[in-house]
Amino acid sequence: MNQETTSSVGASEFSAENVDRFFDRLDEKVRKSPREAVLIAFLAGALLQVFAIRHLVLTAARILLWLATPALFVFTAWRLFQLGNSDGNLSRFFSSKR
Repeated sequence: MNQETTSSVGASEFSAENVDRFFDRLDEKVRKSPREAVLIAFLAGALLQVFAIRHLVLTAARILLWLATPALFVFTAWRLFQLGNSDGNLSRFFSSKR
């Protein structure tokens, strides 16, 4: 298999038609056996509670928010550097009008 063949196969896996077909099959399965669907949902919820996924998600969000401040600082500094390099002068940002 060449690269073009494998990339086209991967791209077609998540096409709108395939996603619609997957949800149609899932809908039919739930309609045929609702008891099984409720049991699976209950077990998935129990596993999420047992393995403390909620705590992991909150910890990840807290770390992302903690890293947001330095990331925004670096991004802003980089944009100012780019603006300064475009005309060679940053005095328009830092000049004091008296």
